[in-house]
Amino acid sequence: MDWSAEFRDLSLGDPRLDRRFHLVFEKFLMRPGEPIASACGDWASCKGAYRLLGNRKFSREKIMELHRRQTIERMRRRDVVLAIQDTSMINYNSHLNKIDLGPIGSNKKGSQGLILHTLLAATPEMEPLGILDQKSWARSGVKGSRSRQNEDKESYKWTESFKKGSLVAKDELPSTQVITVSDRESDISAYLGAVYDSEGDIIVRARDTRVDLLEEKTIAESLKELKVLGSYDVEVTRRYVPRGNYKRKNQRLAKPLERIASLEVRGGPVLLRIKANGVPTEALFHCVLAKEKTLHADSLEWILITTLPTETLEEAIKVINYYKVRWFIEIFHRTLKSGCGVEDSRLQTCERLQNYLLMMSLAATKICQMTYLHRKKPKASCEEIFKPTEWKALYLKTQNTRKLPSRVPSIEDVTIWVAKLGGFLARKGDGYPGTLALWKGLLRLNDIHEDYLFYTKMLTCG
Repeated sequence: MDWSAEFRDLSLGDPRLDRRFHLVFEKFLMRPGEPIASACGDWASCKGAYRLLGNRKFSREKIMELHRRQTIERMRRRDVVLAIQDTSMINYNSHLNKIDLGPIGSNKKGSQGLILHTLLAATPEMEPLGILDQKSWARSGVKGSRSRQNEDKESYKWTESFKKGSLVAKDELPSTQVITVSDRESDISAYLGAVYDSEGDIIVRARDTRVDLLEEKTIAESLKELKVLGSYDVEVTRRYVPRGNYKRKNQRLAKPLERIASLEVRGGPVLLRIKANGVPTEALFHCVLAKEKTLHADSLEWILITTLPTETLEEAIKVINYYKVRWFIEIFHRTLKSGCGVEDSRLQTCERLQNYLLMMSLAATKICQMTYLHRKKPKASCEEIFKPTEWKALYLKTQNTRKLPSRVPSIEDVTIWVAKLGGFLARKGDGYPGTLALWKGLLRLNDIHEDYLFYTKMLTCG
């Protein structure tokens, strides 16, 4: 996936600005997470990046539209695509010279930052295809009235992304099933009403208080009265343990704890109260209850509202498997923050930070794509994600040789070499490299690649 090639048709109203975007974006892709000055390498390039991010003609809408088109084209070859949406808080509280940012979170510290809502397209096998919609904004800090229109509420983000991303893809891809997946924060009447009106497909984790009007009970109580469709085993991995104090971060385990959770699966119809076109009404949805048989502190219980059928065990398990892919957007947000370091940026204005956030979101998607390809398509050619000069420079460096191989290396080999540059040891029990190791390796690969191009050019000229 050539991310830089996606914006060849970009027109920001000035050819010089278009060229500058491509130059800056290429540097950001090669050095994700580095400060702008370090990523650009010299004062002239750094000044050009600052001017680009502060230019009024920089249009996030145009850039996102081009990327959305290419994402939809990649979706065209798939039978099922999951559009995963979620919100993340970008914290700039440690940034002292910030301007026009707003409060985030619900704590009393007065943290300042941006709200980022993303709709990410992925396959059921967790292959990232691109971003279908993304919006960032700063809260005003003033609580609004309950009588506001839906479009004025922050919760409208779920409906807006669904309409601008999922429905657009559905209209352009009649042979591809687009299913929008989200967590329990999206279980609101206005969002379910928008889905009901459009006849789109969704999977939403239900709130505990959601009532089934057929039985006049909560969904959980209603589903527990249905017969069990069967059992389903889920592999659960725990990497952190709480420290017992909300002010302290959870402790990462030296070795992840893995267990197999045996779930009892039930499914059936539920009647929900929703708002269709702003008018309260009732609508019939399907629902799945997946609850672990053995009750303990970490036992699983998922209640999923969906438009997909859930009459049989196979149908219910398909819904559960689709919902499990929602975790991928958490990986995306972690890569964006920890890998690409968007919270470390010292750009001062809200507008510049939003422009930078969009460009780094595309870089984070590239890192996630590399991680997926290594795990799912290890034997494919590495030239699917690396330029020929990049893997050649990497091979000569990591293998400590002057002779190139006769065949193009696989994605598995090159990804391991990159991860080793980032500190991955590649021992037998280490498993797959993570996004952070790949991010660190990419930073070193960029320097190696630049040296390779320089000395190759010198030898050619000589």
